Amino acid sequence: MDSHKREWFAERAKVLEYYANNIPDNTDDVKIIFHKPESGWIDTDVVVNNSDTFQFPISYAYPPFEDLIKWLENLAVNRYFVDNVSSFSICINSEDIYFILVYEPDFYSRRNDVGIFYVFADDCIGGIWTRKVVLHAYCCKTDLIRNFYNSLTELARFLKNNPEDDNGLFFEWVDDRDNDNIDYLERFNSPIINDYLSSKSACSVDGGI
Repeated sequence: MDSHKREWFAERAKVLEYYANNIPDNTDDVKIIFHKPESGWIDTDVVVNNSDTFQFPISYAYPPFEDLIKWLENLAVNRYFVDNVSSFSICINSEDIYFILVYEPDFYSRRNDVGIFYVFADDCIGGIWTRKVVLHAYCCKTDLIRNFYNSLTELARFLKNNPEDDNGLFFEWVDDRDNDNIDYLERFNSPIINDYLSSKSACSVDGGI
């Protein structure tokens, strides 16, 4: 575990050093895209400025969606740790391969809702375990929450509207054995996030960081 900790600290230090030497004038656009489910897996892209992309799989065995909602809620109301989910990071378990999404606020910005976002991957590539930051951005927290929440809502709407799958590619996501046709729209709906977003404009509207 000590080696894991050293790698985490070393990779985090690289990100902070980058922004110490390259103080941003503008915020980056960060989005998450959930692809169509396939046999218990959902390929997921994190995209920065519609160009830099990192893809990782989400497993039906460890669905992270409700934890993602809690993470976004904690970010929205600046709660540090609630229901085993931190506002600092969320760890996604892809069957013993881990991807950590992190948001660190910029305390010296004129705004109170900008910070550094990055993805730390604890992944096995070509038989070699690699632990490193694979993507980072300087972003508006409000935009991050809005983009991620909208994507979760789009995924929920897709699953709700496609309860039957003739090819058997995503039956795991729409049938929990005890309750056919899970209503993901209801499950993912967050009054906390809805209230937060209704009171906030995008960084691009307010301007300046």
